[in-house]
Amino acid sequence: MSAADSQGPTLDKPARAPETPKRLIEVLSGSSVITALVTVIGTAIIGNAVAGAIQDKSKKNEIALTAFRENQAAQVAVVTEAYQLLGKYVAASDDLITLTDAYFNRADYPSAEAKKRLESWINEVRSNHDQVDRAWREKKYSLGYLLAYHHSGKRSIAQAWTILVQSVDKFGECSRGWLQEHGEGTSRLHPTRPCAEPFSEVEQNSFALTQSLEADHRYLWEDSVARRE
Repeated sequence: MSAADSQGPTLDKPARAPETPKRLIEVLSGSSVITALVTVIGTAIIGNAVAGAIQDKSKKNEIALTAFRENQAAQVAVVTEAYQLLGKYVAASDDLITLTDAYFNRADYPSAEAKKRLESWINEVRSNHDQVDRAWREKKYSLGYLLAYHHSGKRSIAQAWTILVQSVDKFGECSRGWLQEHGEGTSRLHPTRPCAEPFSEVEQNSFALTQSLEADHRYLWEDSVARRE
């Protein structure tokens, strides 16, 4: 066997690797293609991030707005109940004073039918007062708490309600005392009506509470707008 045969078969050298990929990279690296590609990808990433942030903020604003509206509805419900009960109690207390007016003197109603109607009306006034008085005593403290709670615990509102309750109780006590002292159908209530001073205090303190509620409502509205902007 020849030396050539002992060295094994002669293999051809592999063809030179194509330079296209290398050349392509060199071309691309020296051109604006890479820059444009990076810009497109970067813009897409930033765009997605911004869009996500906007969506997240929009979702938070929607949740906050929903909570604000729910609290506003609760505020309206509590304020409505408070003022309605307040009005009923003041009216019922004032009716006790009206009972003492000389116009309702039983002696001035000679017929049995007229006396019966008068007696029915007097009993209705007294019964209505007792019912409203009970409701007022049961709810005046819980309403005060709810008013403060649904207005972020504002001290001004809690204080205004407390002062108003005190004046209302004072007027109720005055009206009951007047009826007990004078009796039905015995007094001339004009031109000066009994318990005028405590009644005036009720009006003044009611107005003060209304101002506190309106001021807090404006603050909550402005704060809500600022949060959404």
